[in-house]
Amino acid sequence: MPISTPCINALLSSLLEIGYQFDSFEVLQDMEGKRKLNPDQDTFEVLLGNIARHGDIDGCRAMVYEMARHGFLVTSACNDALVYCFAVRGHHAKADSLAEQALGKYGADAVSSAQGACAKAAAARADLNRLRKVLRRAVMGSERKLILSCSDVLETIWLLAEKSQDGDGAEYVNLTEQMLNHTSHESGFFRLLIREVERHISHQHYYTAVALLEDTNRIGDCLKNQQKSLFLNQMIGQLSRQVVRNEVNVTKINDIANRVVAVFQNHPNACVFTFQAWRYIG
Repeated sequence: MPISTPCINALLSSLLEIGYQFDSFEVLQDMEGKRKLNPDQDTFEVLLGNIARHGDIDGCRAMVYEMARHGFLVTSACNDALVYCFAVRGHHAKADSLAEQALGKYGADAVSSAQGACAKAAAARADLNRLRKVLRRAVMGSERKLILSCSDVLETIWLLAEKSQDGDGAEYVNLTEQMLNHTSHESGFFRLLIREVERHISHQHYYTAVALLEDTNRIGDCLKNQQKSLFLNQMIGQLSRQVVRNEVNVTKINDIANRVVAVFQNHPNACVFTFQAWRYIG
């Protein structure tokens, strides 16, 4: 089966999502030289996004030049990549300028994604003052909800947890809860939330995992047909096994157990988690 440009695009998108390291310019050269494939708009968006995540400003400029040489324009997705690149390097004035131009160039939806890029960059730098500034200006409407997409909010929380000093996300719990409180539960939010809870648990970000689990209490209407008790059984059970398997210290286990009980005090598995934790302590 011959490899096509869409196949390459899908592969690159997957690699980018899991954080795999690759050289965008080598990929471009391989496509055009060895494989005789023509890159399309999607190809350049992924390649530019890959360069931007490393804060390589010169690399981004070179890739934008390649796009123009191939007859492609800078789209909203490309603009988001550039916003992130400048912001993650600390060039906030340039990043904010590009974000402000998004409305006029690409429409209302582009404003949300551009501000999301600013938020993710601030989280990647663990720059809480900058992140709070971005979040404040991204809160809109009478309900005071963030204009950021659910995926951008959850990715911002993930990037914060990754920067946690002890790796458990404890110092970012309050900010995580504030962000979730102001997040609009758009279509697909519950599915994304499940994925993020599992990701945080598996990477030992226990405190942010519990904060994300707590958010399931706020989306009861979404869970009427989703067997919420089964979901909680799986997630809390997975959390307890991970805590025990990684031999988390007694003080931290006690604190996590108390948080689980406080959040899910009427749920049987909260007691199971506490029992397993204390059995390990004993």
